[in-house]
Amino acid sequence: MSSDSLLKRTDPNKFIALIFGFFMIFNLLMIMPVNVMADTVDDQILVKSTLSHHAIDLSDAVFMLVSFSTYFDTNYGEPIYVELFNSQTPKTVTNFLNYVLSNAYENTIFHRSVENFIIQGGGFILDNNGKIGVVSDNVPVENEPGISNTRGTIAMAKIGGNPNSATNQWFFNVGDNSANLDEQNGGFTVFGKVINDKGLLIMDEINGLPTKNYSQTHSAFTDFPVIEYGDQVFVINANIKQISNFSFAITDYNPDFATVSISDNILDIRSPGIKNGASEIKVTATAQDGPTLTHTFYIVTEFPGDINSDQSINIPDVILNLKLLSKKGSIQSPLEPNIFINNTPGLSDAIYILQRACGNSQPL
Repeated sequence: MSSDSLLKRTDPNKFIALIFGFFMIFNLLMIMPVNVMADTVDDQILVKSTLSHHAIDLSDAVFMLVSFSTYFDTNYGEPIYVELFNSQTPKTVTNFLNYVLSNAYENTIFHRSVENFIIQGGGFILDNNGKIGVVSDNVPVENEPGISNTRGTIAMAKIGGNPNSATNQWFFNVGDNSANLDEQNGGFTVFGKVINDKGLLIMDEINGLPTKNYSQTHSAFTDFPVIEYGDQVFVINANIKQISNFSFAITDYNPDFATVSISDNILDIRSPGIKNGASEIKVTATAQDGPTLTHTFYIVTEFPGDINSDQSINIPDVILNLKLLSKKGSIQSPLEPNIFINNTPGLSDAIYILQRACGNSQPL
């Protein structure tokens, strides 16, 4: 299929001060923040952070779902449910939802169907008088390819030869079109997928309808799917709505790594100690009168204060960091902080390093 065929678009007081300074530095090492980065691999959301506490808003761009209600809802008992890939394609999802939330897709029609290939819509609507109108374009969105155009996915249509020309039109991949569409015209941006079996059946039924050539009305209407009743011909329209009313539940996690809870749509993850580690946390979101989505959060916690690489931040790490700060002594060996030669680096060793940093080399 050609690119053109898919449209756009040390005194006591000093001692106290030294102790306080020690614990302040130790505390800073424990909570040293960096930006929390969220990436998505399939259904996994990867969170990387130096923080031992994560708070993730599940209602904010994690679980995103829309419904395509059509004539076939009555037959199948539910609409087409589509999960949106906001983490992978944020610009495209934002663009799509701008149309949805402004009701631009109210009574949008499927204007193109190619057998075992795609069904396409988003560019036209059926108005209250039964006439076909045009959906106004917003500014084209930047192409975000990378997810494969496999069966049941939804992608943006665009102008041939212009990868960054997608606006309002989208299409469902009825077949596996990855070999054709993943590279063509910069790759077609997949931004969601059908998640219910009945939704796939509805997609197939629309694709199985007879088509008419109405190119005399509009050049895009060469493969226009219709329902025929005698002499009457009906178009297939859809109303697209965002679903945002979810109830959340934790279905699986490793209690040895973290304490996990959900309150007011916030997934709260707290590590039991200051240590490096990783864990999977599975969370389900059930829509009211709708489907259930599941995401696996893969949490990786990294602490740059772990100088001796024993997977935890402890007294030896604090002492080694203090030696770095005071520029006193070598930090080549974790055993070096054991100033008092008792094979157990401890608080007295840390205090002595602080004293040296203050110019006092006499141990307490």
